[in-house]
Amino acid sequence: NGEERNASISGNIYDTLIRTYGKMDAYDDAVRIFEMIQSANAQCLSSMLYACSVVSPARWEDAIFLLHTSDIVPGASNRGRIDYSALSYAVIACAKENEWEEGLNLLNIYWYGTTGKQSGNQVISVDAVNSIIAAAGRSKRPDQAIGILNEMESKYGVPPNERTYRSILISCNQAEHEKRRQKRLKQMRSQTSDDDHTLSIGDEDEAEDDESLTLHWWEAALSLFRRMKEEDLTPDIQSYSSVISACEAAGQWQRAIGILGSMTKDGITKPNLFCYNAALAACEKGGAWLEAVELYERMQTRDLVKPNFITMNSILIALDNAGQKELAQSIYNEALKNRIISPWKWTKDADLKGNIRVLDLHQFSAPMSKIAVRHIVDSLLMGKPVHDVAKDLVIVVGKGKGSENGIRVLMPKVKSMLLEEYGLHICIDENNNGRLYISSLNLQKLTSFEDEEEEDDE
Repeated sequence: NGEERNASISGNIYDTLIRTYGKMDAYDDAVRIFEMIQSANAQCLSSMLYACSVVSPARWEDAIFLLHTSDIVPGASNRGRIDYSALSYAVIACAKENEWEEGLNLLNIYWYGTTGKQSGNQVISVDAVNSIIAAAGRSKRPDQAIGILNEMESKYGVPPNERTYRSILISCNQAEHEKRRQKRLKQMRSQTSDDDHTLSIGDEDEAEDDESLTLHWWEAALSLFRRMKEEDLTPDIQSYSSVISACEAAGQWQRAIGILGSMTKDGITKPNLFCYNAALAACEKGGAWLEAVELYERMQTRDLVKPNFITMNSILIALDNAGQKELAQSIYNEALKNRIISPWKWTKDADLKGNIRVLDLHQFSAPMSKIAVRHIVDSLLMGKPVHDVAKDLVIVVGKGKGSENGIRVLMPKVKSMLLEEYGLHICIDENNNGRLYISSLNLQKLTSFEDEEEEDDE
C-alpha cells in the first residue's frame, strides 16, 4: 500500500510539473520530466500533450507522435479508444500551428462514433473542434470550416457553441474581403494595361459569368448568423462586426445597417466602433451617403462612440463621391479640431540636415487627400493660413492608401485637383518621388492674386 501511495503521489507531482513547465513555455523541461517517468499513466500522457499545445510554437508533430505511439491508455482495446483529453490537446496543438488537416485526421482516426455516444464517453472537447474550425478559417478555407460545423454534433457528439460560429463568421468575412481585393486588383491591372481598349464584349460577358459563379461569402455569413440565433446562441460583438463587415465588402449596405440595428433592437448589446466602421464603409461602397451621415451622427450622440481615422475615411469618401464638397469639408474640419485626424508631421528635409513640417497623406484615401489639401489652400485664400506661405508646402503621398502592386493612387489625384481648382502647379521632389511640393513663390502668387481680385471688386 505504501508503494502504491508513493507511486500515486509521484504521478501527481510529475503531472503537475509537466503542465507547469508547459505554461511557462519551458518545453524541454516538460519533456525531461516526462522521460523520467518509467511507467507513465494516461494522466501524464495527457499532461505532456497539454504541454505540446500550450507552448509557443505548439509542438504538433511531437503531439501526433506521442498519440500514435502510446499504449498506456487504460482500457484501450483498439485504436478507436483513447482518453478524450489527450486527443483534444493533440488536436489543439495541430490547430494552433494551422495544421488543421492533421488535427482533423486525428479526429477521424480516434473518434468513438455512435458507440462512444451511447456509452456516455466523451470523444473530443468542443474547444478542440473549434480550434480546427478556426485554423481552417485562418488558412482561407471557410468551406472546410463550415463542413466541420455541419457534422461536428452528429459525427463527434459535440454541439457547436458561440465560439464555433464566431470563428466561421470571421473566416467568411475574411474570404469576402479577399475576393473583393482580388477583383479590385484585377480591375486596376486592366485600367493600366496597354491593351485595355482591346477588351471585347465576349470578355466582359465571361467576367460577369465568373462573378455569378463565385460563392458569395457574405451570404454564407448571413445564413450562419441566422442559424446561430435559431439555435438560441447569442452572438457577441465580434460575430456582429464580422457579419456587418462581410456585407460591407460586398456593398450590401442595407443588410449591414439591418444587422447593426438589430443589435440594439433585440437588446443584446451596444454597437462598438468596429461595427459602426463596417456599416459606414458599407454605405460608402453602396453610395448611400445620407445613411452614412445618419450613422456618423448616431454613433456619437446615441451610443457615445468616438470616431477614429477609419470612420472619417469612410464618411469623407461617401460625401466626396456624392459631390457633397461643403459637408465633407465641414466634417473634416471638425475632425481636425477634435484631433481625430492629424495630417501634419515633422520629418527630415531633403538634405537630412534639418526638420520640416509636411502634410503626410500616405495613409489617406484619394478623396480624403483632396479634402485635406483643399483645407490648406482655402485657409490661405481666406486669410486664415494653417501654413506659412514663406515656406514650400511639402506633401507626402507615397503610393497612397488602396494602392496595389506599386500603382500610385494619390499623386495624380492631388496634382489634378490643385491644377483644376486652383491653377496650382505641383512639383515632384527630386530626392524623394513620394513627395510633392508647392513652392513658396506659387503660394504667395496665389494669395496675392486673391488680394488683387478683392481690390478690384471694391
